Amino acid sequence: GFRAHLERAMQRSQRYRFKTGLLYLNIDQFTNINDHYGEQNGDAVIQALSQRMLSKLRSSDSIARLGGDEFAVVLEDVGTPADMARIADKMLQAIAAPYYLEGQHVAIDASIGGALFADDAANMSELMDHARSAMLQAKAIPGCRFVAYSDHLQFDMQGSSTLAAELRVAARHNQFELHYQPRMDLERGRLAGLEALLRWNHPQRGLICPGEFIAECEDMGLMKTIGYQVIQHACCALNWLGDQHMDDVVVAVNISFSQIQDERFIAAVKDTLQRTGANPALLEFELTETTILKDPAVIKASMHELMQLGIRFSLDDFGTGFSQLTHLTELPISAIKVDAAFVRDLPHNVQQAAVCSLIIEMARRLEIEVIAEGVENHEQVSFLRSQNCEQVQGFYYSKAIPLQQLPRFVQEQRFKQRERISS
Repeated sequence: GFRAHLERAMQRSQRYRFKTGLLYLNIDQFTNINDHYGEQNGDAVIQALSQRMLSKLRSSDSIARLGGDEFAVVLEDVGTPADMARIADKMLQAIAAPYYLEGQHVAIDASIGGALFADDAANMSELMDHARSAMLQAKAIPGCRFVAYSDHLQFDMQGSSTLAAELRVAARHNQFELHYQPRMDLERGRLAGLEALLRWNHPQRGLICPGEFIAECEDMGLMKTIGYQVIQHACCALNWLGDQHMDDVVVAVNISFSQIQDERFIAAVKDTLQRTGANPALLEFELTETTILKDPAVIKASMHELMQLGIRFSLDDFGTGFSQLTHLTELPISAIKVDAAFVRDLPHNVQQAAVCSLIIEMARRLEIEVIAEGVENHEQVSFLRSQNCEQVQGFYYSKAIPLQQLPRFVQEQRFKQRERISS
């Protein structure tokens, strides 16, 4: 069996003084495929996925299915975490190619954690635990698909019971809060919107970013509860912005597949809007392409119902997935967010510049706004302005900040705008 094979690999690594790597892989939201398409189709996906992964491994490596949606891969004679990362990346690319089920295009994501024997573990049990701990970290960090284990990983498996207890307290006592990253209108040089980003205000450790606790929240079934709290906070933020005479600023909230496919979600959003009195036209739900591809029919129906309430939608990480342009014409999308990967080396990278220009021009023709993410310098801003990109977001303007710091931020931006005009 798998454990016997791993044990032999570890013995060989001790005898011949090389390192054995273990990759722990989890297929994201696999239960949704079984629920929607049936177990027979789910098994067919597993078979196809296994063959794809196997094709990217060396003859000395081996793969085993641990459970319904988890796999382990034994890598013999790997030198460094970077070697593991290269193999993991090849596997992830193979997994990400589209699957066709009952005539529909289905996207699958996976998260991988890696650990090395004997650098990261003294025995097989530790190696398995540490690889799984790294996988949970990869699962928790947006845009991250592989994490190599290190002693610095917060909340490893040994501390998960403590974390779980603390998270229950946090949910009960409203320790979760939102920080807001500004989105700037390039033409007018003023604040156009805010992306709401979750933070845990821990009584001892201070502010904790979601990468350290989201995976555990998902395992505990807390994400729906937290998701509703986030929407309520965002609606309250809209009211506060109105009181500060910023009543045209949009607040964007990231929405996951588990939220939007929940049959109670739309009623809960409607109730929150009624209770808070927030303007739904200024509430924006951000969805990724991957979320939409998980169940296009269900997502489309939910989006249209939410649109009837007045809520707007943006498509996040545009261009990083299997972009289907039909999404832009069939779904009620008001804006697309160009992923930071296409902005990072602007304007010097000719390919990135071409991609950005094409996206902006296409969106203009479809009357969809474009928001460029990850903007970090003036050259990027100048290029995007020259291409008539409507909005930008990134550290060049501000990191995510508490709501109370926004008036000062707005004042500073007005001052900078006056300086630009006068110069």
